[in-house]
Amino acid sequence: VEMVKTLYSILHRSLDLTSMSENILRYSKVLGISSIINKKSNFLFLSDLKKISGTQFHKLVICYKIAYIKEIEKFLGISLPIILDSPSGREVTKENLDKIYELLASELKENQIIIASIYKNPYLSSPCMIELNEEEKIFGISDSVLFK
Repeated sequence: VEMVKTLYSILHRSLDLTSMSENILRYSKVLGISSIINKKSNFLFLSDLKKISGTQFHKLVICYKIAYIKEIEKFLGISLPIILDSPSGREVTKENLDKIYELLASELKENQIIIASIYKNPYLSSPCMIELNEEEKIFGISDSVLFK
């Protein structure tokens, strides 16, 4: 608990929480979930996200991740990467996934975006895409050995 209070204190002094809150609200409007955020409360440091479920939860997490990245970048003066593991595997429809990818592409133009997914998306283009297929090996070991 003490460590959380210290972290909150550092973040509160170092980052522009108003800007972060505004970004979360803006991103939530883009993703169609602004109604789940209580604008009158201090929603920035929600502790009970379990009340939000399914697709809404995952879209809200994306809003928070992008907003935190943008504010930390301003503080550090560098671009940060974002890593998403199988964003399509969490009750998220293709339409919602497209909205998420479009938001990532528009807000993180200069960032490295790493997505582990079985689907390609037209909103994110990359000069470097690593594709694995059934014949590919991880660390020189076939997946049949790794996943017995």
